[in-house]
Amino acid sequence: MGALGVCLVSSAWAYIDQPAENFTLPRLLLEFRSAGLFEVERVDLEKGAIRFRFLELFQGLAPTDGINHTITFDGRIPPELRNVKVGQKAVLFRDDPYARAVTMLEGTWYVSSWDRSTGWSRISQMANAFFEYGFCGSVPELAEACKTLLKGESVVVRCRKKKDSPETMLVSCSLREPHRRVALTGPGEKPAPSGSAAPQANVAALLVTLRSEKADDRRTAATALARLGDQARAAVPALVAAFPQEKDTFARRAMVVALGQIGPGAREAVPSLVVALRDGYSSADDLVGFEASVALAKIDPDGAVTAQLLTAMLRDKNDDVRRRAAGVLRMVGPVLKNAVPVLIEAAKDRHSEVRAEAVRSLAALRPDPGLAVPVLATAVRDSDKYVRQYAATALATFGPEAKGALKALIEAVAAEKDPEARAQEIRALRYMGPAAAEAIPVLTEALKDPSKDVRAQAEKALKRIRPEPPKPAAPAKPGA
Repeated sequence: MGALGVCLVSSAWAYIDQPAENFTLPRLLLEFRSAGLFEVERVDLEKGAIRFRFLELFQGLAPTDGINHTITFDGRIPPELRNVKVGQKAVLFRDDPYARAVTMLEGTWYVSSWDRSTGWSRISQMANAFFEYGFCGSVPELAEACKTLLKGESVVVRCRKKKDSPETMLVSCSLREPHRRVALTGPGEKPAPSGSAAPQANVAALLVTLRSEKADDRRTAATALARLGDQARAAVPALVAAFPQEKDTFARRAMVVALGQIGPGAREAVPSLVVALRDGYSSADDLVGFEASVALAKIDPDGAVTAQLLTAMLRDKNDDVRRRAAGVLRMVGPVLKNAVPVLIEAAKDRHSEVRAEAVRSLAALRPDPGLAVPVLATAVRDSDKYVRQYAATALATFGPEAKGALKALIEAVAAEKDPEARAQEIRALRYMGPAAAEAIPVLTEALKDPSKDVRAQAEKALKRIRPEPPKPAAPAKPGA
C-alpha cells in the first residue's frame, strides 16, 4: 500500500477567508466541490426561511432533496433579502471542508454555515462587497460563466475595481490560471467556445475520438460518454487507462465525470480515482479531485471497495500515506461510515499531521456523536494547535450533540494561546447553544482577548447561549 500515491493539497485557510482584493471567480469554483443553479421554491419571511429547488448541476454532486436556508442575520432579515420571491434563481456553491455554502441570489451574495442539529444552513456573513471582487452581474450570467470556466475556457466578467467603491471593470479569468485576472481596457467580449460539438455517436466511435491528438476532442468524447451513463460501460477500461495519463486538466475531469456517470459498472476505476483525490484550493487540477470524490460515491455507494483500500492505507507504516488517507476520507464523505473505527484510531496517531487530518475527516463523515465526540474532546487538548483547531471545528458541526465535550472545550478556551484555535473552540461552544451555559464565565473573559476574531466569536457565543430575558407583560387597559 505504501506505493499508492494520493495527491492532496492541505490548506488550513479557505479562499473566502482571504483579502477580498485577491478573490477571483475561478477560486470560488475551486473552493467548493459542488455548484449549481437553484430556484426559490418556498419563502417564509416571518420565520426568515427559504427553500431552494435544484435545477442544474455545474460540478460535483446534486442534492437529493431541497436545500433550506435561514436568512436571519443578527436577529433580522437583511434588507437585500426582504424582497425574495418564489421563482427567483440562485447559484449555490456547496461542499467545502468547513460545511459552508456561498449563495448568489438575485444579485446578493451571502455565506452560510450548515447546522448539523437542524439540517439547515444559517447566514454567517452578508458578502456582496467581497464577492463582487470576483463577479458583478446577474444569476444567469454567473451560471454561464461557471459552465464556461469548467470547460477550460476563459470568460470576461465585470468585477468591483476598488475597496469601498462601486466602480467596476471588465476582467478575463480562467481556471487554468485561477489566481490571475487580467483587466481589459476595451469593451471586452466573451471568447468563442473552443472545440467541436459533443459527438452524438456510439461508444466505439467515441473511444476513437477519446484517442484524438486534440484535447478538446478528447474532452467532448468523454462528455458524450458521460451522457450515455451505464450504456457506456464498455468504455470503462479505456477511461481507466486514459485519465491518469491525460495531460489536459479539463479532458481528465470529463473522463472522471464519465466514470461516475457509468456508476457501479466502473468499479475497476476505484483505485485510480482514490489516487486522483485532491483537497482543493490550489489549481484547476483540484477539479479532477472534486469529481473523483463524486464518482467514488456513485461507483461504490456503500463504500465497500473504497473503505477497504483506505483502511489499509490508514494502517500503513508510512506517516505520509496515513495522513493522505485520512484526508481522502474527508473528500469522499459519509458513504465511508464503515471506515470510522479506523479513523478514530488515526485521531490518536503518533504523527500530528495524521491526527489533524483524522479529526477533520470525522466531521465530514458525520458519524454517530457517541463515537466521535469523545475522540474530539480529547483532541481539543492535543499538543498540536492545528489538531486542537480542527477538533473544535469538527465539534461545531455537532451543535448541541457535542455537549459531551463541554468541559474539554471550556478548559481549552481558558488555556489556549493560539488565537485561531481559540476562536474555533469558542465557535464550537457557540453552536452548542444554551447547552453550553457553563461556559459563560470563560466566554465573558474572552471578550477582553487581544484578538479581534476571538472577541467577535465570544460575543456571538454569549448571544446564542444566554437565554432571552422575558418580555415585560403589556400593561392592563383601563377598565379591563
